[in-house]
Amino acid sequence: MANKTTEITEEDILKVATDLNYETPSKEQIDYILENYETKADDDPTGFVGAWIEQLLDEAEVKQIKKGK
Repeated sequence: MANKTTEITEEDILKVATDLNYETPSKEQIDYILENYETKADDDPTGFVGAWIEQLLDEAEVKQIKKGK
């Protein structure tokens, strides 16, 4: 039996995106992250919520905002 992962919300995704300087994810990208979160957590049991969301932001092709030049 797989470990039950912590459920996440749209607000959790938006907070991680903001904290890591990603653009605001679209509704479709948020849905992708919500749908794939548990699988990502199961694939990386030593990881943590922020890391899993960051990986899913990248998979959903949410662009990271570059700081300065």
